[in-house]
Amino acid sequence: MKYTVLFEIYPPSSFGLPDGSKIVMPAARNVITFEATFGPGGGVRTTPSRYRGEQEGVESSLKLGQVGGHLRDNNLSLFVDANNAREA
Repeated sequence: MKYTVLFEIYPPSSFGLPDGSKIVMPAARNVITFEATFGPGGGVRTTPSRYRGEQEGVESSLKLGQVGGHLRDNNLSLFVDANNAREA
């Protein structure tokens, strides 16, 4: 019987994907910071996230002996032939 075992790799920000309140920036890029002032003593300084483009996604097929797999961004699927789910 064929089984698919799914894994989600963390943190998703390593793949240029949204990660909660973390600021996500591509590797080796300049960081742009914005500063805004709201009246006396009130201000915000922030760096907006810049997620990777669709064409920059990670995608690869792999073969590990008898196990095949597919990696798409932070999702890894392994395809296994086994007698039952516990063996898979």
